[in-house]
Amino acid sequence: MMTKKDILEALGLESKGEDRFWSGLWMGLGAGALIGGVAALLLAPRRGHELRSAIGERSRGVVNKLRRRAGDGGAESEFGSEGIPGSYKPTV
Repeated sequence: MMTKKDILEALGLESKGEDRFWSGLWMGLGAGALIGGVAALLLAPRRGHELRSAIGERSRGVVNKLRRRAGDGGAESEFGSEGIPGSYKPTV
């Protein structure tokens, strides 16, 4: 069985007594983020491409709103009507 010490040594880190709290905290946060992300994808109310499309539309809206507030004229002034360069565009 692999121990915490083995994992830290494999990563080139040393386990120190005073760092026990922080290492546990970061490992817990990382595991929680991973589990939360997987759970969110599995429990999403939409299919994959629909969800990605909705996320893309919402993020483009936020970017456009921020650009308008900054006096930039929105995404169309710099990137054309497509919005964010390199953004995901699902094919149906």
